[in-house]
Amino acid sequence: QAVLMDVNTPRLFLVLVQGELIFDRKDVSFDAFYIFVHGGRFEVGTEAEPFQNNAVINLRGHMKSLELPVFAAKVLGVHHGTLDMH
Repeated sequence: QAVLMDVNTPRLFLVLVQGELIFDRKDVSFDAFYIFVHGGRFEVGTEAEPFQNNAVINLRGHMKSLELPVFAAKVLGVHHGTLDMH
């Protein structure tokens, strides 16, 4: 499944990407405590077509936040997936 990120998100807790999450070619912000790409793709522009707008990714948390095993807290983690930011 592919999701086009074309609106600003409210504050989300956990975003699990197992398909594709692709930022639209416009100003957009993404707000979450945890973003975990598991076997999927998180794309903010590509090498062939760099992102020309403003993409803001806010990772929330504090020193008492729950930690994901291996990745910790306040994380954009990738496991067997692809993270493209250009």
